Amino acid sequence: AVAALPTVATALCAMSSSADPSIRDSGIKVLGARAAVSLPRRHDSPSRLAIAVGAGVEWWEEDLCPCVQSGNEKDNQGVDEGGGYWRRICAVQDPALKGSPVFSIAADDASGTVAVGGGTARATSVFGSDGSLIATLSGHTGWVRAVTFYEHHLFTVGCQFVKVWRRTHQKWIFLGDLKVHGDILAICAVGSMLFAAGVTAQLHRWQLPPVDGLRPKAWFQKMQRSLQSRPSSHKDRITALAVSPCMQRLFSVGHDGILQRHTVFYDAENNAAIAASAPVGARLLSVEPFSDDNGAGDGGFVACGSDEGSLHVLDATSLQQVAVLRGLHGGGAVSSVCNIGKGRVATVSWP
Repeated sequence: AVAALPTVATALCAMSSSADPSIRDSGIKVLGARAAVSLPRRHDSPSRLAIAVGAGVEWWEEDLCPCVQSGNEKDNQGVDEGGGYWRRICAVQDPALKGSPVFSIAADDASGTVAVGGGTARATSVFGSDGSLIATLSGHTGWVRAVTFYEHHLFTVGCQFVKVWRRTHQKWIFLGDLKVHGDILAICAVGSMLFAAGVTAQLHRWQLPPVDGLRPKAWFQKMQRSLQSRPSSHKDRITALAVSPCMQRLFSVGHDGILQRHTVFYDAENNAAIAASAPVGARLLSVEPFSDDNGAGDGGFVACGSDEGSLHVLDATSLQQVAVLRGLHGGGAVSSVCNIGKGRVATVSWP
C-alpha cells in the first residue's frame, strides 16, 4: 500500500504547540508495491509517482483539487495542499521479470526514464516516460537492490558489484563492474560523485569524470581508480542513502536506528565527511530529505521510515525530531519514502 503524508509547513511548525501532523489517504492502493519515486515535473504541473510493483511499474498522477480540505483550515477556509487524490495513468511490466518481485526504483530527472531492479530475475528493466520498455539489463550476481541515474548513465547493484551502463543512441551499453567489499544495499549519485553503502557500514565514493574527451573504457577505468572507502559511524548495515535538495548533504540510515548527515564535498585526508548524527530508534529502512516550500536551500526536514511502521520526521539542520507518525500501513515496514512536493512525502510498505 502507498499513503501520502501531508507534512506541510503549518503542521510541522505546530509541533511546538503539541499538534500532530495528520495522515491523509492518497487514494493509492497498490497491492505488491515495493518502492516509489517522484517523477520530474514543471512547477505548475501535478505531482507524479512511479511505483515499483509486480514485475514492472505503475505511473500515478495527483489530481489538482483546490477544494480539498487539508485538516489545517483557518477561519473555516480550506487550505490548498495540491489536491490529495491520485489516479493511475498506466501500468507496464517486463516479461523478463515475471515471478520476480522488484526491489528498487529510480527516475532520470532529465528524461523521465524509470528503472526498476528485480529479485530472482537479477535484472533491471528500463522504461521510457511513456511507459514503453526500452531495455532489460541482465547479468547481475544477485538481487538488484538499488538503482540510480546520473546524466547519461545508470548504476545498478547486485551483491558487491555496481554495474555501470551508458545511454548511447537510445541503447544502454555496459561499461563494467565496480567492486567493493561486502554487499551493497544503497546507492546515490550527486555532484559528480557516486556513493554506495551496505552491509559493512562503510561509505564508498567514486568520482564521475567528465564524459567529453574520454572513450567509454577510459572513462570507466578513471572512475574505477577513484574509489575511496571509509568507515561510517553506523554500527550496523546501512540501508538507504539520499541527497538533500541543496545537493550539499548526504543522509544515511541503517539497522542501528541512526540518521547520519554527511557533507558531499569534503576533505578526504581529514575525513571531515560526517557533519552530524542522531539516534532515531528502531531499524531504519528508508530516508528522504524534503522542504516545506519546494526550495533548494539548506533547511527543510528529513523523513526516515522504520521496520515497525513508523515515519520519523527530523529537522534537517539540527537533526532534532519534530514528529513521529506511528502505525503507517497497519504497522508494515516503511521500505520507501519519496518527496512529492509542497512539504509532503509518500510512503510505501511491504511485509
